[in-house]
Amino acid sequence: PDSTYTLTMPANGSVKVWVKVMSAYGCTDSVSTTIGVSAATLPPAAPVLSGDAIQCASNATLSCFGETGYSYQLQDALTQAVGLVQMGANAPLTFPVTATGVYTVVMTDAATGCVAASDVQTVEVNALPVVASVTASTLCAGGTSLLTATLSGGTTSAMTYSWTVGSTPHTTTDPMLTTQPLNANTAFTLTVTNDFGCAGAPKTGAISITSPATSGKTANACGCASGLTNCSGTCASCCNCASWNYCPGFTQISSVQSENNTTMNWSTANTHCQNKAPGWRLPTPTELRCICENKSRLPGGYHNSYWSSQHHNAEYYHAVRFIDCFQGVRAMSVGLHVKCVK
Repeated sequence: PDSTYTLTMPANGSVKVWVKVMSAYGCTDSVSTTIGVSAATLPPAAPVLSGDAIQCASNATLSCFGETGYSYQLQDALTQAVGLVQMGANAPLTFPVTATGVYTVVMTDAATGCVAASDVQTVEVNALPVVASVTASTLCAGGTSLLTATLSGGTTSAMTYSWTVGSTPHTTTDPMLTTQPLNANTAFTLTVTNDFGCAGAPKTGAISITSPATSGKTANACGCASGLTNCSGTCASCCNCASWNYCPGFTQISSVQSENNTTMNWSTANTHCQNKAPGWRLPTPTELRCICENKSRLPGGYHNSYWSSQHHNAEYYHAVRFIDCFQGVRAMSVGLHVKCVK
């Protein structure tokens, strides 16, 4: 026999209960009592829990109205993990949420101990983007720098990159940015926002201006490569020309050949350059930007975007847009123009 019994009470009124006990020898005893139910001992009305279904990790919360005389505690409906108890004061209560889960809030009458629980609320908590690093290519005064952001974990998909370079804002969906022309060391700030609108902590840094070396230069102050002699003035005044000598791997304009009349996917472009003759190849992104900065001094003209030799991941390669020398990434299956170097 069980010494406990669960009794379902009416909403109001009273119930008389008799309990009779019999021993193993047939001896009996009984007792009765009346259990009353009144408004004072009714469970409180269930609270209403509210909050957005998708929230950012920095400020994810759920809320309900807290009445005086009751305590409130947020509870994970699946794991039963609970948060801090808050006392109601006839004002809204806010509960921080740190992880994705299904939540309810349990309301307890401080006088009677009667409880009521809200409906469940599912919340997806989105992690904030974290910028692991930003690299900045150095440049001469008047030139542009390439900023490249790397996110923690390596992901770069579905992100918005909000840059401020000096006082100039730039917004892209690409982790790389070619800055506006700069004439002095310049600070930058990057804030990355995911497709749920969750913004990570700003990342700051600085872009350094490099002074061109003048030691051993000829009367052609920039020390331009052969064929690029239309530079004038001091080296600092025509840094784009000087930067041509800083391009690794080649220094002569005869070492650049353009295939401007056709476009190729990356694999075809790479094979095309290698098949020209020993030593020919696709240029690196640095070389390609250098060619772009000197495009007005090179024969053969130019079109929109050109392939580089550097891969971004298994399906994307770096390319340079010759309208503004912007470096970005393109799917290797698309057709772009080709410049081969050696």
